[in-house]
Amino acid sequence: MVFAAFLKPQLEPKLSYRRKLLSNLTGVDTKSGPNQNIAGSDGIIDAPFSLYTNNTDSQPLTAPLIFFDAGIWEWKQYFVNCVSNSTVSDFYFNPLEGAFIRFTVTGDDGTAGFCRVTVPKGLLSSENGWNVVVNDEAVTPTISEDSSSIYLYFTYNHSAKTVEIIGTDAIPEFPSWTILLILLLSVTTIAVIYRCSIRKHIQQRE
Repeated sequence: MVFAAFLKPQLEPKLSYRRKLLSNLTGVDTKSGPNQNIAGSDGIIDAPFSLYTNNTDSQPLTAPLIFFDAGIWEWKQYFVNCVSNSTVSDFYFNPLEGAFIRFTVTGDDGTAGFCRVTVPKGLLSSENGWNVVVNDEAVTPTISEDSSSIYLYFTYNHSAKTVEIIGTDAIPEFPSWTILLILLLSVTTIAVIYRCSIRKHIQQRE
């Protein structure tokens, strides 16, 4: 059993992650890319699926879509989502600890597992390529992107395993306006101290 994505026509842009699961769809995933014409799987069924008249899902998913709350940063709620045939749990992200996300995948021993992970660019980014590590072993992901997100697809053999997706830059813990406010308060404090010092010096001279 596989699953499909449901997108309103105006939300059809490539690789959007507003999805609704369907259980009556079958298909194969042997190709990747925006047009599903590049060799290699990516977690999206190769052929479009007609949901009903005049509404076709061009990128039906091959497994359930799972959303993980990555926190509120700079007044914005961030989610990381994952399409996987594994049980995915223990999601973890903390920009104070580094530019990475971590989660656990489990499945029947000896079977093949896959993940297609969507990472918002505002949350985590990489200037020198992405590193995906499964149980301390590097794997090579298939990577695609759009204006807002990075999509990483990778495979592994099932058991209980820890996955880390490592970039180079994570969203700062403090919003940019907070840093600006702290700087402004610091400058104001210095200015007040300086003025008080000048006034005291003038009074002493008088």
